[in-house]
Amino acid sequence: MTTWQAKLKLPGKEIPTLDIPSPMVREEDFPLVKAIFDATPGLQAFLLVDHGVVAGAADPIHAEHTAELVEETAQVACLKAAVAKLPI
Repeated sequence: MTTWQAKLKLPGKEIPTLDIPSPMVREEDFPLVKAIFDATPGLQAFLLVDHGVVAGAADPIHAEHTAELVEETAQVACLKAAVAKLPI
């Protein structure tokens, strides 16, 4: 994780990526999703190739907050990488 906020809210978690031939999680993909969550206790989100963040929580509000945190952290990581390349 790139930001302290992300480290505190998603401690020790790297966000896994699920690469399936669909922009949505289909019923036949459920075993793959279950395997991701089983392999990463406490996981709150994953990235779905060709879609973006998929977040889960006890209610939609908390899932949306998690999705925002993941997306904002990704933006910070991109900016950090771009700034690192500047001749400062």
